[in-house]
Amino acid sequence: MRFYNFYNLLNLIIIFSLILYLPNKVIAGDTHHWIEVKSTQNGRQWWDQNSLEKTNDNLISILSRYEPRKSFDNESYQEISYNMIIDCSKRLYKDKSVNGIKQKVEKWNTPHGDSLIDETIKSACSH
Repeated sequence: MRFYNFYNLLNLIIIFSLILYLPNKVIAGDTHHWIEVKSTQNGRQWWDQNSLEKTNDNLISILSRYEPRKSFDNESYQEISYNMIIDCSKRLYKDKSVNGIKQKVEKWNTPHGDSLIDETIKSACSH
């Protein structure tokens, strides 16, 4: 009987310790803080400030999502999510995954005049 009470007390201590010391993300669920960049005629783009990770001196990793602008002839659209690696010093990027599908990450890309990508890079690198 005495061993059973000790076992219950030990379980309560462990559970209480886990509740106090686990990161808030694990307890509260995955939370995002989406920051929208300036929209264009092509659509809208956001990046998740909570996903920002510095992987190297000038490299960061972020989650972003893109919503194409709806057209009159095509009312349906699909939001696209990206896991991007960004070289802040050179303003280059790689898509690590697109809609959860890993991409071959071989060479760096420039925004090529895509102001949504350019603004996403500027915004994420400034944080």
